[in-house]
Amino acid sequence: MRNVVFLVALLAAGCGRGGFSQRTDGKSDNWLRYAMDATPGTLDPALAQDLVAGDLMRQTVEGLVGINEQNEIVPRLAASWSVSEDGLVYTFNIREGVKFHSGKVLTASDFVDTFNRNCDGTFNSPIAKNYLGDIAGVEDKLSGKAPTITGVQASGPLTLSIRLIRPAPYFLGKLTYSVACAIDTSKVPKGSQIKEASQLVGTGPFRLAEYKPEQSARLEAFPDYWDGAPSIEGMELSVVKDPATRLNKFKTGSLDFIGLPQEDVEGMERNPETRENLQRVNWPGLIYLGLNKAVYRPFADPMVRRAFAMAIDKEAIIANILGGVGHKADSILPPGMPGYREGLTHQKFDPAKARSLVKSKLPPVDLVLGGQSTDRRKVAEAIASQLRKNLGVEVSIRQMEMGAYLQRATRKELGFFLGTWFADYLDPENFLSVTLASYGQNRPNYDNPQFSALCLEADSCLDPVKRLKLYQQAEDLALQDAVWIPIYFQQTVLAVNPRVKGIRRNLIDMMPHSRVQLN
Repeated sequence: MRNVVFLVALLAAGCGRGGFSQRTDGKSDNWLRYAMDATPGTLDPALAQDLVAGDLMRQTVEGLVGINEQNEIVPRLAASWSVSEDGLVYTFNIREGVKFHSGKVLTASDFVDTFNRNCDGTFNSPIAKNYLGDIAGVEDKLSGKAPTITGVQASGPLTLSIRLIRPAPYFLGKLTYSVACAIDTSKVPKGSQIKEASQLVGTGPFRLAEYKPEQSARLEAFPDYWDGAPSIEGMELSVVKDPATRLNKFKTGSLDFIGLPQEDVEGMERNPETRENLQRVNWPGLIYLGLNKAVYRPFADPMVRRAFAMAIDKEAIIANILGGVGHKADSILPPGMPGYREGLTHQKFDPAKARSLVKSKLPPVDLVLGGQSTDRRKVAEAIASQLRKNLGVEVSIRQMEMGAYLQRATRKELGFFLGTWFADYLDPENFLSVTLASYGQNRPNYDNPQFSALCLEADSCLDPVKRLKLYQQAEDLALQDAVWIPIYFQQTVLAVNPRVKGIRRNLIDMMPHSRVQLN
């Protein structure tokens, strides 16, 4: 998935006030308040690709299964499930008495309706095929060849059957993504996108009560939430794109937590009054460069792509631009992901060798990035400077609004782009097949048949040892071909007001704030 929003981590219990002010806005202390660094790309679970929208989805909608604090797939709206011996049929027992925010009681048919709605070809979801395409009949539904998905059936009020086209060991992980979460489809006009707060009706611990584009979102606690009503009254999320403004609002008590931009980390870590309220958190997220030969023709030459990779000093970027916040990436799979290997050496920093691979002067190129992150902008500028110096290619920075960036990336219209990919679930399929295989998103137009064949075989392989080896072989091919240039793995420095207790997280992301308590 995905593009960066400020993330949250568990804060240590018993912290002092750390010199931060209490609330000064006169509002109730039982509302959790934090900032979004960009406006959400969508309010629709079937369209959500950025982490700002993903956070809204996490609070308001739920799927059959979820990921707990131990990074395990666990029951959510399904109380239990079973899998056939051949790995093709999943039978889910829907939890009794679950209510939508509208008051409607959840049944298996709601999942049938949701999946069919999200896979309607006229709806044109950019993520439905990637996350639901393993289900029999989804491709026919997406293409308009069939009126419904044959592989999703309600065999009883609380029994849901899902049949796959081939074994998929990662399938439960995909069901944790928002496109697989149940919504009350009666609240959304047929064939239309969710654009109003009143249309986003899920079963989550909070309901979206108000949404003002480019300004704010207000989420109220859902008293009938099946897993226990939240302790807080709700959450107020404001769009604050300027890092300095976010920090000032945090210090004055208007925001309960923020992610710190690089330039503020060192000063706050040195200050004994603020140091105890900071935490560094590693995430399975990769910041990378995408190279699309269909848009920037020189990238058709693998030597040019490798030259770009060898001309970039990742360690200098982390040390000098990010202030040490982040970890150099030599692989596509991140730490914590099954199959991760440390210290791969496919394209080492070597400016002299990079220049020797380029036989003629390269035309200018735009380096495109989405969103308003100042850290990403600085990283992009450093990359552009290194490429000018080490390869003699003129690189201009073009920063786009996140929604427009995602649309163009999905249509494979970006030639050279700074991308981010965060794990949606802990399986190599999510980082390799989904992103670079010919049948996945494949935003850089990667066309190595051997890579896709390895991924396809691994996707349905039921032998876990063989499966990881296949993915690693595929990863080696992609790194050698340099269609993605890994730059660094994401690390976030968080500042959390000690009045906040009970924020939960797993390796993937923060969890719904249903257990948060405010002092």
